[in-house]
Amino acid sequence: MCKAFWIIFFLIITTFFSNNDLFADKKSKALTSSFLITNDGDDDKEILLNGLGGFFGNLDEIISFINNNYDSYFYPYSYQKAWRFMVDYTWYARLPLTNKEWYHNAVQFINSTGWGFCDDKAIVLAKIWMAMGYKSRVYYLNGHVVPEVYFRKHWEMWDPTFHVFYKDKAGNILGVEDLFKDNTPILNINDDIRITQSIWAQKMGFSKKTAQIYAPSDKNNIYIPVADSVRHNFAKFLLPKGSFIVFPIYKKYPLKSTSADKTKNLTDYAQLMLYVPPQWTGEIKYPLVFHALSASGAEISIDNRKYKLNDKNQDVVVEEFCSQSTIEIKHNEKGINLFFLINPRLFSRLNNFDKIKHNLIYSNIHLLPIEISFKGKHDIIYLNEIEKDKWQTYLKIFEYFLKNMFI
Repeated sequence: MCKAFWIIFFLIITTFFSNNDLFADKKSKALTSSFLITNDGDDDKEILLNGLGGFFGNLDEIISFINNNYDSYFYPYSYQKAWRFMVDYTWYARLPLTNKEWYHNAVQFINSTGWGFCDDKAIVLAKIWMAMGYKSRVYYLNGHVVPEVYFRKHWEMWDPTFHVFYKDKAGNILGVEDLFKDNTPILNINDDIRITQSIWAQKMGFSKKTAQIYAPSDKNNIYIPVADSVRHNFAKFLLPKGSFIVFPIYKKYPLKSTSADKTKNLTDYAQLMLYVPPQWTGEIKYPLVFHALSASGAEISIDNRKYKLNDKNQDVVVEEFCSQSTIEIKHNEKGINLFFLINPRLFSRLNNFDKIKHNLIYSNIHLLPIEISFKGKHDIIYLNEIEKDKWQTYLKIFEYFLKNMFI
């Protein structure tokens, strides 16, 4: 009786607020702008999809974006802006696709996935700091992993997973070894606006359990990441003649992580889809993690594994992932849809079509904003709401659990 009462109560509350201005952002998510890019010419084209609403081509573009898009009053130094960027453009502390080192390539991580355990986020942030010219390292603690940056002859810890940093009474940012000596700052939420506006930071960053992580232990270990070397432009995409690209979309193909000897079915993700028209053959190698394809009457090789597809066997879904899959289309009767993972956080706001359109200088390449229905899309908690009104976030969580646990 009591349980049923609370279920009905929360349903009434969430229904009421979903029609209130407080949930205006949720209303706008019913239809969300996406990119549609078509090649209507007679030749294959290589296009650049970098810009505010697209992908980053290299670390320099990420650094430029960071320095130009964060308020210098709240984040006076570039390393602080980089921390905020990681908070904004990565998501979910959950099992990564793989524990292989390529997953920590900073540009690909930001462009193609954006999620992982604390060590994944810590290593990526440390690499961005290194690219900015800072000395950085990663601290493996007893139950958590955090990055540190060396600034003014002192190590500072900025945690992109818990969205938190710690200060002493004088306002100095503390490092891990400072917290080994005195972890009381973890037990008291400081009044820094960069923290007080984040529910996640307050809940995860300040607690007795978190304070215990910073107790001295022989399990603590320092790791120095290896700086990324750029081998290609991460924003360059082949667009065959007669083909089109659309993103973000949400095609519900199975997504299975097999990292660290664990297997888990992942449900929340976004994709880019490339449609290859009938009769086109050749090689596709996108700078994104390949997820799946669908075709009928086709012969395809994916990383040297051969597949024959027909009306009864139309789908290929990847279970073991690699940095860049080579997809060789040998026979193609009816057209092929290729799906690549993209970081949904890059496209959670209105996209800036003009910046990408400026790069599409080729004739017969067209960029259009389209409306993609989110009907049937999986819930992604904290995707847009993490730094907004507290009640909006709490109600979103209530709605999520009611939908998934009781309804």
